[in-house]
Amino acid sequence: MDQFFSISSQQQTAQTVISDCVKQLEAAPAQANFGFIYATDAMAAGFKDFLKQCKAATGIEHWVGTIGLGVMTAGQELYDLPAASIMLASFGDDEFAMVPSITSRSDLSSSIQWPRKFATNECWKTNRSAW
Repeated sequence: MDQFFSISSQQQTAQTVISDCVKQLEAAPAQANFGFIYATDAMAAGFKDFLKQCKAATGIEHWVGTIGLGVMTAGQELYDLPAASIMLASFGDDEFAMVPSITSRSDLSSSIQWPRKFATNECWKTNRSAW
């Protein structure tokens, strides 16, 4: 897979965007193992479910992304309505490392060690249980 596989959708409702994206993901390359997911703020309430459905549709475990006022896709910017842009890639196992999600203050304190350790590939490979 030499390039990103890219899809996007902008619809009147968040659920329609989710359904459209999941349908488009049926064409995802089998070798894709990493996803980037960006959605407009109109998708915020259902973002967790959206991500869950994308994982189920592709079998891809590792995703990164965010919610913002708008998203960019091939040749256009999408604002003011529920919209999403997704890119899939194929990376070697030693080409990325996932950092644990931090959603509360207690997650932060349990994820940081002194002196500070950052998630590098080498650290991740040798000490996965710490993360």
